[in-house]
Amino acid sequence: MDYIKLIAVGQNRAKMNFCLKVNTKLKKLKKAYSERMDVPLGALRFLYDGRRIKDDDTPQTLQMETNQIIEVYYEQLGGAYGSE
Repeated sequence: MDYIKLIAVGQNRAKMNFCLKVNTKLKKLKKAYSERMDVPLGALRFLYDGRRIKDDDTPQTLQMETNQIIEVYYEQLGGAYGSE
């Protein structure tokens, strides 16, 4: 089975390396990242090549190559502040 190395980069520019099979669902990477960062998974969004990564996506379906970057952002919660 082929493996691929991916790099998750957070908003603070901290990098986290992952090695997984090319047919592994990226939900596994997302869950591992959120656990290591101690942040709820729902509070994060993961992007590859400008597109949001879905739980069922795999490195193979996204045609990723080794050392590709996955960008990780915190979800924007709440709304705009209005004047009272």
